[in-house]
Amino acid sequence: IEINVRHKPGKTFITPDNPVAIDGQKVTLKCGSNPPGYPVPQYKWWKEGVNSNLAVGSEYTIESARLNNAGRYYCQPSNDLGDGSEASIDLDVHQAPKIITPLQPTIIKRAGDSGFQITCSAHGKPKPNIRWFKDGEEILDSESAVYHISNSEQQTIENKAYNVLSTLKYNGYDRIKQTQLMHTDRGQYTCQFDNEVAKAESSMFLRIEHSPVMVPVSYTHLRAHEPLSNL
Repeated sequence: IEINVRHKPGKTFITPDNPVAIDGQKVTLKCGSNPPGYPVPQYKWWKEGVNSNLAVGSEYTIESARLNNAGRYYCQPSNDLGDGSEASIDLDVHQAPKIITPLQPTIIKRAGDSGFQITCSAHGKPKPNIRWFKDGEEILDSESAVYHISNSEQQTIENKAYNVLSTLKYNGYDRIKQTQLMHTDRGQYTCQFDNEVAKAESSMFLRIEHSPVMVPVSYTHLRAHEPLSNL
């Protein structure tokens, strides 16, 4: 024999415990209670700061999350015998870095020019980290004698993306007058933004016009690459 005891829902809970949605992707919150309640309860969902109910049912799904979906969500089950307790959960929404100000594809400068710098910016959540590379090798501001990196960040509204701006300045104590461009500055430069979601980057090729530069070549190198009559 099966005996069903009519009772209202007990303590309510929402899963997952610490939900994080990705901008543009689907996220589902699930509501339950212990004991579950009999007859089977109905569920209502609402969000802090929003007057109307969001949905009914044990699950609440956002098909394509946006940053403004972040906030505190509530759920409460009820049946003919009464209401269960209210449960709440804080939903956070993360966003992959997006380049706002990219680098120019190609820039041509002259050796001896001074005051040159390049800037790129992006936004994302959590705050993106910024890294600079020259020809695939990372430029470390704390170790470089020819570059200086300055960064700034801003989050004007809570739960919105951080705006991060970074500038690579061509100055340092290994430069003439600490500011002049050199022929060795030629190469590909990349600014890279990354956070817990993904990474984004922008690249530029810097060409340097300069007078002829003596390049030492070994005798062994010549013998391997030149006809004997040219030696």
